[in-house]
Amino acid sequence: MAVSKETRSYIESLIDYYISEAESYLDIAKSCNSGGSAVDTTVGIIIGCIYSAYLQSCKDAPPKLEEINDVVMIIGAKVGDIKKAITGQPSP
Repeated sequence: MAVSKETRSYIESLIDYYISEAESYLDIAKSCNSGGSAVDTTVGIIIGCIYSAYLQSCKDAPPKLEEINDVVMIIGAKVGDIKKAITGQPSP
């Protein structure tokens, strides 16, 4: 992996935070959604927030492509958990 343990831990903590707040983001998505899936919109909002926070943490040194790919993989591995939190399903 190209991302450091510290960065991985930071991304995972962001994911955990947004999972815990998924219902609030679903409410936002429902109020802004114009006919699409509120769940998909919420997933997009949450992933965008996580990715944006990651990029903000890299403001001193732009991330390398390998690092970005690793972050995308870390987030992608948790999309199922994010969707479960949005729909109120328990995670394993």
